[in-house]
Amino acid sequence: PHFAIYKPQLTWLSSIANRVTGVALSALLYGFSLTFVVALGTFERAHIVEFIVGLPDYVKYTSKAAPFTFFFWNALRHLS
Repeated sequence: PHFAIYKPQLTWLSSIANRVTGVALSALLYGFSLTFVVALGTFERAHIVEFIVGLPDYVKYTSKAAPFTFFFWNALRHLS
């Protein structure tokens, strides 16, 4: 049947968001890693480290913690 006949539910949206963010995080990780390996001569590690060190602490902590907490709580929802 066509999806338009169903009323959208919150569980659909959270499942879709889980999949989309998982794909996006994987694409970012693999994309950055492959770019770094392929273009090894053009990227200098010192510039990357300087950029990351220059970021505010809340940006660094949030960017590390948000994906893990999102996937943790979403996984608990699927297990229960």
